[in-house]
Amino acid sequence: MPRNPFDRRQRKVSFKGELDDLRLLYDDAEIALTFDWLGMTSKTLAIDETPIKAGRAKGRMKTAWYWPVYGEADEVAFTWPPSRGRGHLERLLDGFDGTLLSDGAGGYARFAAERPALRHAQCWSHTRRAFVKAETLEPEAVAAALALIGRLYDIEADLRERPLEPEQVLIERSQHALPAVDAFFAWCRTQCQRMDLTLSNPLAKAIAYAREREGPLRVYLGDPHVAIDTNHLERALRSEPMGRKNWLFCWTEVGAEKVGIMQSLLTTCRLQGVDPYRYLVDVLQRVALHPDSRVDELTPRRWKSLFADQPLRSDLELVRAARCKLQLPVNPVLDWSVTLALKWAAEGTSPESLMKAGERILDGLTVLRKASARSCEHSP
Repeated sequence: MPRNPFDRRQRKVSFKGELDDLRLLYDDAEIALTFDWLGMTSKTLAIDETPIKAGRAKGRMKTAWYWPVYGEADEVAFTWPPSRGRGHLERLLDGFDGTLLSDGAGGYARFAAERPALRHAQCWSHTRRAFVKAETLEPEAVAAALALIGRLYDIEADLRERPLEPEQVLIERSQHALPAVDAFFAWCRTQCQRMDLTLSNPLAKAIAYAREREGPLRVYLGDPHVAIDTNHLERALRSEPMGRKNWLFCWTEVGAEKVGIMQSLLTTCRLQGVDPYRYLVDVLQRVALHPDSRVDELTPRRWKSLFADQPLRSDLELVRAARCKLQLPVNPVLDWSVTLALKWAAEGTSPESLMKAGERILDGLTVLRKASARSCEHSP
């Protein structure tokens, strides 16, 4: 029996089939467990973790984690690990020899220390947050620290406003940001000489946090492609925390994995300036016919340059466009009926089914005729 997209009994199956098509796109491009989508064009990857309630264990929802990865070309992949273990990170970054930008979690530092070809950069925003926690007890010292870190952000804001080549960015950072970083760590060393600064003091903990990570915090000074922090990634993954307030949890881990697939595509669409609706309408029709060897062309960034000018459109959209062109009143019943008839005819449906579709079209025309008559009665 051909699939009826307007039959509520079949709608769940239809949506599952569409997700499976997206999964083919996601898996064939090796987005799910490798960095190929991002790593093919990126020498710098930003990585983070965000929790989600997914699956049940002993009558309670389990806490699972997405590991979103952000590439240089403004692409995001919400990778889904079977666990939070280090094995996922090893599979994800296997063969990657660029720069990994992360927060201050020790797992990333240990992972990078075992791979000499991998450079590890860390986030200045997380360093700043460590000092903010000490603001209540040490307001004057924290104000000085935040002013020094703020100088770094002022320099980065100025660089973003000017369209500079990477070599020019490197020069500007060397001339302006490097002295500011040196001044910050000199201030940290000076504060460590204070006799009243105990190890339990939040300021002492913040200074220790920064000094332990001095090398990774300086990496961005020598690479114009490395961002000063992971804020761009945190903005991209904001959809997950917002989603948790609406749908609360995923009943199964399989469902959470599919949510990650959808969020990867939709978030990347937004970053690339692509309309997510038009992208999905086109890709869900194109993915079954597109060569597997070139499936990466259907990721949002590649799709934008190859297919965005002439995207495939849904049957319903074509019917609505024709109605607007004929200046007919809005009538969803007629739109659905015509779309259904076109869909069934394309699938080689039996004459009996087409007759039923024709009857629906006639019903829609009757409703349209009555609506037109009423509008004529009330017209001056």
